[in-house]
Amino acid sequence: MLAIHFKDKLHLITGFSAGAVLATAFFDLLPEALKLNDSYLHQSFILFIAGGGFFVYLLLNRLHQFHFLSLKT
Repeated sequence: MLAIHFKDKLHLITGFSAGAVLATAFFDLLPEALKLNDSYLHQSFILFIAGGGFFVYLLLNRLHQFHFLSLKT
């Protein structure tokens, strides 16, 4: 019913729900990854790798979108 009612804002609702699922998974798995670390890597390095991976994904996603937007024009 909400999707039909807010048809013009469906892309925003979908984006928010996808972000909420990713954030929930990230905040659920990150403490477990830090707990499973047996002093092989420093915890700040694990957090740096997780943040860097998210940043690289965001950068690649933006470049991909920019590439396809430039092909349409």
